[in-house]
Amino acid sequence: MENGNTAVLKNCFPAYALGGMSMSEERTPDAVVYVEDEAARTVTEMLLRLCINNKYALGDARPTIRVLPIGDYNNVVRFRDKNNAVLPDYVKQWILLDKDVETDIVNAMNASSENLMRDAFHRNHDYIRYLPFTPEVALMQFLETRQIDVRDALRQKYINQQIQIPISMVKTRNMAGSQLRKECKQLLRKVVEHIQSETTNVTDESITEFLYDRFASQFFNDNKAQTMQAFGPIMG
Repeated sequence: MENGNTAVLKNCFPAYALGGMSMSEERTPDAVVYVEDEAARTVTEMLLRLCINNKYALGDARPTIRVLPIGDYNNVVRFRDKNNAVLPDYVKQWILLDKDVETDIVNAMNASSENLMRDAFHRNHDYIRYLPFTPEVALMQFLETRQIDVRDALRQKYINQQIQIPISMVKTRNMAGSQLRKECKQLLRKVVEHIQSETTNVTDESITEFLYDRFASQFFNDNKAQTMQAFGPIMG
């Protein structure tokens, strides 16, 4: 009810309906997404926001989704496997793993004849999805190709024309797999520390989020259909 008028919403998300009740009522999201780490949480929340804004008009009933970092892929799968019954049935619990798990680990794991993790993956198969990338690797590749654009955006955000992103900081070596991911994490840390040294009263968390936000927006614009398809089941 709004301004004395009652409206009936069809196909309403449960959390949207609960949101209209008193604060004493139990509130739970429509979906929970379990991811590996803070990098995955940050970029997943940003892409979900872009997908939801693209799918639903302003004022429409929208799903309430929580993204929770759990740990490495083993811990994420085990967490859902053991805690599936904790939340109400209407709360969909998704596993969203980094792309490198799909490309580097799952095939090898499936080839094993005795593997407890493989069995856990199979039990949760219908609720496992993969990001189209490995966050740190994709971000560093983005910074390498969009160095000037990101530098200018940082200068505008922090009102500081002295900010620089040296190309040597964002250029990755010819690596693959876990070595590449490890290097990209180290490079990202150096980039953030460098930017922080050129600004005042700016946290490393806010710089990291800004960089991921620039990446997520560009990725969504360049790969809208792919992203909507990947996140479609999660949005409901």
